[in-house]
Amino acid sequence: MTREEPTKSNLIKLLQLISRGSTPRVGLVPVKEQRVAALALIVAPDKPDAQIIAAAVEAGADALVVEPAQAMAQWKELTAAAGGKPIGLQVGQSDLSVDQVKQFAEQADFVIADVDQAPATLLESEAVAKVLSVDDDYAPHLIRTLGELPIDAVLAKSKAAGADALSVRDLLHFRQVVDLIRRPVIGMAGLRFSPRLLNMFRDMGLEAVLLPVETAAGASAVRATVEEYRKAIDELGRPIGRAWGPGQAWVPHLRGAGAPPKAEPDEDPDDE
Repeated sequence: MTREEPTKSNLIKLLQLISRGSTPRVGLVPVKEQRVAALALIVAPDKPDAQIIAAAVEAGADALVVEPAQAMAQWKELTAAAGGKPIGLQVGQSDLSVDQVKQFAEQADFVIADVDQAPATLLESEAVAKVLSVDDDYAPHLIRTLGELPIDAVLAKSKAAGADALSVRDLLHFRQVVDLIRRPVIGMAGLRFSPRLLNMFRDMGLEAVLLPVETAAGASAVRATVEEYRKAIDELGRPIGRAWGPGQAWVPHLRGAGAPPKAEPDEDPDDE
């Protein structure tokens, strides 16, 4: 495999930091540790709306993702509302012509596309970070192969459409993707997903959660929802990390390793 070039995407940079966890790199030159939360919080409004995006950012969103159909016409307003937070585009097959991909690359921080709909030409683009989404209909060997493609992250989709809650099968799918792919993995939450379950996302090795929100609820309701998720994530402490990346070996994460272990007292032989 060819050596990977550093990404320009702010979202992917954050996910890679979370993947490394709190374990510093080994080297001769000391490197200041960058502390990050256990999970990145990506908010996905069902419609592009500057007030909703501003409310989500104020409440603690790390990134946002919108659909391009209506977003491109008000892109300046949306990016201004985001206040420097990365905004990505969740695109369908009709949005992925060569010219459109070039346009997205000039404006969006990243693009999310479904494996079934993404044309192979998308993989040729080096100007935009590529996040491919995959559901649990794919066999493990196909998911593993996906990680060998020139992509930046994977979105593990759930069956939780609309108001449905996540199922145990969804969680099994998320964990399988983490085990099979050496790329940052984002887990999709349903509208009824409880933030109290975010510790499962961390313990499974996920780097981020994609939170759908309904703009019809209004900016205040969106702010309250995002604040609840932000608080739950901050209470998780440091990320577990998967300790992989250029120049790093694969190190399996341990469940419940989000907080640093307590030091054991030294035994004094004179006390025996």
